[in-house]
Amino acid sequence: MPEFKPLPGLWCEGEWTDLGIKRRHFVVDGPVLKLFGRRGKTFKGQFNLMAVTALRPATESAAPMGSFELEVRTSRSHTNTYTLAPDHSHAELFIALGNAVPSHATSDDLWHMHLRSRPVTGAAAHEYRLRRTLGTG
Repeated sequence: MPEFKPLPGLWCEGEWTDLGIKRRHFVVDGPVLKLFGRRGKTFKGQFNLMAVTALRPATESAAPMGSFELEVRTSRSHTNTYTLAPDHSHAELFIALGNAVPSHATSDDLWHMHLRSRPVTGAAAHEYRLRRTLGTG
């Protein structure tokens, strides 16, 4: 099993205020975002990243630059919004989240900011045939 590196940062549930901000370490393990405590050892919870309905740059004006806003569906009619602010590796956390979060839920702005493009999905993909195999491109 691969060793996952915890990324330190700040975590906030709801509005970005001093009362809601907590120091956490983020670990993306497959389709799960695991939260660990201040030193990265105490398990604090986890979220299924397949239930994410939106991953976008933070809209809160008080949130630090480069923060991510994660909107997670908790029930059929209710979603919770969380703000993640990594200490130093915004791109590394985005790549980890971008690989686990459904691509339709990820904001175009984040794709362009970190990868300079967006993966092709749906009818926009061109199919071509190479001898007996069918490929996409």
